[in-house]
Amino acid sequence: NFSSTSGGQIDSINAPSASTSNDSLPYKILEAFFDDIADRPQFYLNLVGISGGVYMLSLLLNVVLDVVNNLPVLPDLLTLVGMGYTVWFASKYTTSGEF
Repeated sequence: NFSSTSGGQIDSINAPSASTSNDSLPYKILEAFFDDIADRPQFYLNLVGISGGVYMLSLLLNVVLDVVNNLPVLPDLLTLVGMGYTVWFASKYTTSGEF
């Protein structure tokens, strides 16, 4: 890729030509994706809206769980209820031979 003169000095660098074709696979995938967005924008707006709503709901649920967890007696009570339900479920469904 180097061309040199008779004195051994490098005169220019010939870089390999970059492919200017738009037929590459990533380009085709992106083009199809943007065409799909243009064809059905309402679907993608709903998708973004629902995703944002789920994110906001998870933040709200995290705050509520932090508040409940900081109450003095409630976390211990909920732990006991959960352990009791686990014992009941295990004794009912794992000790009988019926499915």
